[in-house]
Amino acid sequence: MPDEIYRIESTRLERAKRAQTVQHVLGAFLLMSDAWTHLQDPHRHHAALSVLEIAAGSLLVLSVIIEKVRHQRGAHSAVGWVEIAGAVMLTVEAINRLFEPHTLALRILSFVPPIIMLLFGIFDMRLRKLPHLRATDDFFSMRIRFIRRKKVRWEDVSSVRTDGQTVFVDRKSGGKTQFKMKDLKNREAAVAWTMDQFARRGF
Repeated sequence: MPDEIYRIESTRLERAKRAQTVQHVLGAFLLMSDAWTHLQDPHRHHAALSVLEIAAGSLLVLSVIIEKVRHQRGAHSAVGWVEIAGAVMLTVEAINRLFEPHTLALRILSFVPPIIMLLFGIFDMRLRKLPHLRATDDFFSMRIRFIRRKKVRWEDVSSVRTDGQTVFVDRKSGGKTQFKMKDLKNREAAVAWTMDQFARRGF
């Protein structure tokens, strides 16, 4: 039997992404405000960098607005433009630190966050498709986060039940495995799909 996959939508992950976007926007306005203050200083240094900071902050705010409009229309980009704009802004901040009295290690580490943010932007479509339920010949699993997956092998299942929000699996080896679906947007359908997978295997 081929692997069966059911895509799920986590409201928790959506809330976390919205909170992250708000933080980026606040950071953008702060960056632009500081850059504008530096441009007003008659003894300013690195005026070009201040202009670059304003441009980077404006790019992020604009990308957030465009992404919101696209989301309202039900459209999605192949990449995360907000994350990519955030990477640009963080890169400008890292460049700014090169002109400040920091250690070499801190200067190098300043470029790590923008690289990570850029990767999140490039692989945004894949990350959006990451949350899923999977039923294979050997096990059932649930994955919401990138590095966290919960699974149970069919041969170890003793019984299964649900309260409509969580699927409780009793294991022959002792203990229970809980697949919590309370925070899923498509919770009812996900629970029904899960219970059907167990039922088809005699549980």
